[in-house]
Amino acid sequence: MEKYIQQLLQEIESVILQRWRKCPPHYYQAGLPEKYLEPPKGWQEEDASHMVNFDSQLQFDMTMMEMGNWLEGAAESSMFYHFDLKPEQFPQPEILMDSQLDALTLALKRLWAAFNFTAVVPDKTPGRVVYPILLKRMLEPAMVMDFGHAGVEFCDYEPAHCPFGLEYCSCKKWIEEEEEDLPV
Repeated sequence: MEKYIQQLLQEIESVILQRWRKCPPHYYQAGLPEKYLEPPKGWQEEDASHMVNFDSQLQFDMTMMEMGNWLEGAAESSMFYHFDLKPEQFPQPEILMDSQLDALTLALKRLWAAFNFTAVVPDKTPGRVVYPILLKRMLEPAMVMDFGHAGVEFCDYEPAHCPFGLEYCSCKKWIEEEEEDLPV
């Protein structure tokens, strides 16, 4: 299984490199920090020389156009489709070791970032919890943006129903602090 996981990680990295060569991620182009936007091995700044450099107003206009398309329901294909990967390529979490799950989860977060998606996941949530959640979301329709960015939230801000479990729920503390600040 370890050999297969290494091959899958290489394939994911190859998809990331292809995407960066086609269109470097929005946050990277904008110079904004994103912890999963380390350029992939083999990518050179010159790889993006074919990209048109838009002024900030045109960049904003293009982002708004993409957002309008998204609001109108342009998201018809799954992330798997956009990433040119198949759900069957990803092993069930039950058969993987924690280190394999963590490596795959990191690779998926980097893949999402390359396509201008950010998975909003509580820090320190292990791959065993995050990996199946990411795979499930990758089955749903998604629209890839070249000029904008989409944050993907999994939480409905009800700690009792947190998809990551109460142990990793980051909104629980925030909600408790808000409740403490309410006048009695």
